[in-house]
Amino acid sequence: MKQHFLILIIFTAISLLGSCREEDSGKPETAVSGINCDTVSCPIPTDFYGAGLMNGECWFAEAAIFDRILTDGYLLQMGFVVNGISENIIFDLSRDVNLEDTIWLARGNVDDSRPNIGKAWYSYSEGHSIAGGFDFTKNAPPTYEDYLLIDYFNEDTTLLEGRFKLRFTDRSVNSFVTHAPDSMRFECGRFRLEQY
Repeated sequence: MKQHFLILIIFTAISLLGSCREEDSGKPETAVSGINCDTVSCPIPTDFYGAGLMNGECWFAEAAIFDRILTDGYLLQMGFVVNGISENIIFDLSRDVNLEDTIWLARGNVDDSRPNIGKAWYSYSEGHSIAGGFDFTKNAPPTYEDYLLIDYFNEDTTLLEGRFKLRFTDRSVNSFVTHAPDSMRFECGRFRLEQY
């Protein structure tokens, strides 16, 4: 009886190891924090958008543009308006950033010797007045967990597509922005932007 039980345990262990190997092979993993981004289904009602999960809920930006800042780089912006308050997630990429590689996200004057660093923040505004937002800690090094990937860029058609993941660490939102969350984490973010 003990032999049969031991054989059953060994067979089960081999089966489990084999199934783990099958899962590890093939295409690159798209799971983020336990979420398989390939299975996330948030509605995207427009041709140009920013979308994903913000704090685990579907998030969608109605306005989605990018602009070349003369020779300084690119500014990507995705946003919408709620109760008269404009909300935007913004990515600021210098001309030195390689758009064909992973762009790590941080804030402020980070060490320039670190490769491919871009800036990102989430802002609230009312008219021309800033109402605060979410950001990374100023001058902190990148976490190498917060990133932006450019999947497609066509200068002729002025089209930019990609993905992002980030978790902002600092919150500074005015009290009259009553719908702002306590913290902000984006997972499975994706976008399709047109040039402004």
